Amino acid sequence: MKDVPLSTTCYLIPFIVFYLIWEKRNRLVNLPSVSSWWGMLPFGAGIVFFWLGELGGEYLTLYISFWLVMVGLCWMHLGWEKLKAIGFAFILILTMFPLPSFLYNKISDKSPEKRECQNVTDVPKASPKASPGILYLKEGSRFKVQGSKRQEAGRLESAWKME
Repeated sequence: MKDVPLSTTCYLIPFIVFYLIWEKRNRLVNLPSVSSWWGMLPFGAGIVFFWLGELGGEYLTLYISFWLVMVGLCWMHLGWEKLKAIGFAFILILTMFPLPSFLYNKISDKSPEKRECQNVTDVPKASPKASPGILYLKEGSRFKVQGSKRQEAGRLESAWKME
């Protein structure tokens, strides 16, 4: 289970959102549906974000555009009071979208220069001539550095210089 990326939990969010809206069904039935043209503001912003996302190739912009269009349509058809009643569910939808890679790498410190070596295919990047006599063995998902002064399980640090 440790090899599963954290972004796979996003598939559960729609079910949670539907449950939250279903829990508020009695309140939603009692509130009046007053159509509002104010919903065109997030809808229009969503269309602009969609164009920017398509031109720029950034998926987060496309995800935000989807969210803004959805909020705008609900605001136009259901009205402000009903939108406020299910507002938490709409905010929760934002957690479904993964962060862009440049932001994720900054937050999680998983940039390619700083990440750990996780499988055997990452090891041959360095030159074996640069560090003779160092043997790398895979034990499950961990590495042992043998033949050097530094023996450590779990991390492949700077026993040799990666190119």
